[in-house]
Amino acid sequence: MEHERFRAVFRRRPDPGRMAAVPPRTGFYSMVRATKPVAILLDGGGNDVHRKAAAASSPWFPRTPLYRLADPPGATPSLNAEAMRLFIDKQLRGQLDTVLQNLVEATKGAIPIFVHGYDHPIPDGRGFPPLGKPWLDPVNQPPYMSETSDLGRTIMRLLIDELNVMISDAVKPFASQEVRHMKLTGTLAQQANFDHDHTVWWLNELHPTKRGYDTLAVVVDEAISPHVPTPARPKNP
Repeated sequence: MEHERFRAVFRRRPDPGRMAAVPPRTGFYSMVRATKPVAILLDGGGNDVHRKAAAASSPWFPRTPLYRLADPPGATPSLNAEAMRLFIDKQLRGQLDTVLQNLVEATKGAIPIFVHGYDHPIPDGRGFPPLGKPWLDPVNQPPYMSETSDLGRTIMRLLIDELNVMISDAVKPFASQEVRHMKLTGTLAQQANFDHDHTVWWLNELHPTKRGYDTLAVVVDEAISPHVPTPARPKNP
């Protein structure tokens, strides 16, 4: 498998690994068996959207998938159907299926697994200096985004919605083994004054502000808490 973006979070985030490429009885999955985390949180797909393809055999080479996913302005629909099939339904779905198959073999259905998508990013051209330029080229540039057009924003909303649907479908075969889908899409846009100033909630094109993360964390906590034991309170000396 070319690369893997789905990763697990226990009480702290481990280093990302090629989980889908790791045999189910070694490496990461052995760690799951050994540590027996109270829950596993998976996410994936966001970095793949803006990561340049290095291999000439890749359908995205030499740019990022987003250059093929976004059809030219004026096209209907706004997303290229064939590129979406390759990216969402084949590449990302294949990776997620492999991760889940290996994980449920490791957990035997005894550990809750939550798979979440993303909220809708805003392609406004804001990057993060330590990491270089903005990520969502070309939909953060004219003619996709300008004073008179927010087509880029529409494209990212549709793309993230499709990713969320794929994740929801992928977890269904594993529902009896404690695998659940967690929906985060639309969370930040529901907050007061979001339309007036989305930068209160989004630090840059892909990452929320602390306030944004705190808001998303409430949704995550509400989804996870019913399925994990409540930590014991320390006894008074």
